[in-house]
Amino acid sequence: MMDSDQHTATMATVINDSFTHRIQSAHVDGMEYLINVHLPPTYGMGEDSYPVIYYPDAFFATEFTTGTKKILELSGKIANTILVGISQEGDFMRVVSDRSRDLTPTHIPQDNMLVYPESAPASGGADHFLAFIEHELFPLVEKEYRVDTSDRGFIGSSYGGLFAAWTMVNRPELFQRYIMTSPALYWDDYLFFKQEEELWRTTQTLNAKVYVSAGEKELEPFLQSVIRFRERFNARNYRGFEFTFHIMRERDHETSYMEALPNGLLYLYGID
Repeated sequence: MMDSDQHTATMATVINDSFTHRIQSAHVDGMEYLINVHLPPTYGMGEDSYPVIYYPDAFFATEFTTGTKKILELSGKIANTILVGISQEGDFMRVVSDRSRDLTPTHIPQDNMLVYPESAPASGGADHFLAFIEHELFPLVEKEYRVDTSDRGFIGSSYGGLFAAWTMVNRPELFQRYIMTSPALYWDDYLFFKQEEELWRTTQTLNAKVYVSAGEKELEPFLQSVIRFRERFNARNYRGFEFTFHIMRERDHETSYMEALPNGLLYLYGID
């Protein structure tokens, strides 16, 4: 697996078209992550390299995410990709606390937390989690699998969507495609939009293709911040940037992912 001097222990097991790995992170206080790698149906038929899509929240979403991708691939509706899920482990509240730490860019007081306020003490660790992805997860995946390192995607929902948007404007070179479902862009007094302003002052180039969505029955801060995203990027004229926007009827925060994921995959990887 990986060299010992990278301080990363891994273990891999083959399960049909999936591999699992464990990585003990040197960047997130020794946190051990379970990694699920799902290969496309054509992977064993040649030596081609594939786009790779990363997603957190594999604890909740592995079955639906891998199943949806597989159906769309086998039906010829999207290009074949490698899917990499990142999961924390433990009971539900431990995972909620860990994801609040990993996916939020700043620490905020408990009174300002819209959901799961008890996880507030852990918030604000996105920079460490991104370092884990860049310096520990990328090297593992790119060593063990045939991936196109110039074509990385990211799927994020709720705090995961916030993390995706935050990464896009702070480290735009890391990913080229994003699905952001119900992103929590209201976080820390709409921090994302302030950072996007800084990006715009620095450069008018943003090489990314983005699907962003929310359910019409979302809590108001989620819905309004996504609408603000649409207005902001419609007003910009970033070179290399493309996005589509979708408000889903009769969907709330918990059910929007079920519709957004296939729509996002079709938008980003669809075959005409």
